[in-house]
Amino acid sequence: MTWTFDEIKGSWLNGGQIALTAEAIVEAFERTEQVLGRDWIEQSRLVAGNPTHGADPVLKVFAMGRRLASIDGVAGADVLTRKLSQKDDSAEAELTAIYLLRSRGNVEIELSPPVIVGKRERQPDLRIRQPRESWTYVEVTKPDVSEVYRRAAKVLERLSWLLGMTDESYVLEVFLRREPNDLETEQIAKQIRSLDRTRTAFTSELAAGFGLVFLNHSLPGEQVFKRQRGEVDLPRLSAFTIRVETLDGIPARIVVSIPFADERAEQFLESEAKQLPKECPGLVMVEMAQVWIGFRSWVPLLRRRFQPMIHTRVGAVCLFSTSAMPTHEDGQLKLTWLPHTKVLANPYARNRLPSWITEVLEEAGADARKIMGGSPGGDD
Repeated sequence: MTWTFDEIKGSWLNGGQIALTAEAIVEAFERTEQVLGRDWIEQSRLVAGNPTHGADPVLKVFAMGRRLASIDGVAGADVLTRKLSQKDDSAEAELTAIYLLRSRGNVEIELSPPVIVGKRERQPDLRIRQPRESWTYVEVTKPDVSEVYRRAAKVLERLSWLLGMTDESYVLEVFLRREPNDLETEQIAKQIRSLDRTRTAFTSELAAGFGLVFLNHSLPGEQVFKRQRGEVDLPRLSAFTIRVETLDGIPARIVVSIPFADERAEQFLESEAKQLPKECPGLVMVEMAQVWIGFRSWVPLLRRRFQPMIHTRVGAVCLFSTSAMPTHEDGQLKLTWLPHTKVLANPYARNRLPSWITEVLEEAGADARKIMGGSPGGDD
């Protein structure tokens, strides 16, 4: 079937604003249908069984069509597209990685190439090179929602509930320096419950260096937990509870903040590096859609693992993701689809990556960095 922009505009966009040309949108829809089928396109916009409209569903098909163009002519791409038709998340991550690496064109690529690593045959996800250049081997992975995140969220929920059992009016902010276990959570709650909550602007240090308690430093509805002077600046999760069943009708608010850094960064680096040969440049690419906070928390963790005697076959790690982002065009706020990238070069790599690979990956995320005002993982 041939798509027209009028059809997409009427049945899909339905008034949504998008910063893409009609030609680019139609081309992406047609390519997606050709490779994955009409059913995939129609199902891509279903929510609870009902079709959605606006910029988001159009961008979803556009993103797929744009990335599918990057595997034209690639041997073995049919295996990848079959997985994509089955909505395989790992296959979509691999497709995005290929799209980023081939964004300049004139690049040769092979999927699942066999290679001897030690005494065993391995199959990295792909290998890539420019003409007359040696191969660079690439491993692509996509973490799921972190167990660390779930544990941290459980602590926040439990502590907020324990502290919320009161009829008093107050504003309590709990700043934790690390994740407590169940017993420690109970102990923290016991210490806080012993405080006189009628005091004003009171600060207390928690036992065993767990963190700080700020009592009545702000009013309900105010933004809290600004960066604390003298404390290590880490990504944090926060949970809050507001009680309105107080005696005087003034709400009590409890906010708990806990540092969050996904320690799986080291685990992924360890497992993916094993697939890479020692004699050639190696790249690990990590799709961060399910661990967006990892763009910040994983960067220092990964950099600490770049050492002279470990992970030397990894030339670099690229954290990447894609998303719909707002941009101004013709005086209007519209949405567009952009990749986000963060490249961490390994100074101790046995074989350095070709410079063009690093340049391509950094260029791929340049537009998103301009909109966000900087790199998602911080400046190098």
